[in-house]
Amino acid sequence: VLKSLSGMVIVCGYNSKLYNDSLSSWKRVTRTTAANGRSGSVQRTECIWINPAAQNNQERAHDNRQTGAA
Repeated sequence: VLKSLSGMVIVCGYNSKLYNDSLSSWKRVTRTTAANGRSGSVQRTECIWINPAAQNNQERAHDNRQTGAA
């Protein structure tokens, strides 16, 4: 369903084989963070998957900021 959407889509979550395989054509940004739980602090990899429409919009916005365009 997510890949069939024509609008901008961003999915946030923990690193996942399901998302990595299903959204392999999307841009993925990762950050390692500390998560606190009953067993103390553990390192987790948080991911953001960005579909092409959102990625293109992000790049255009960045280009506009660089050139001063509206």
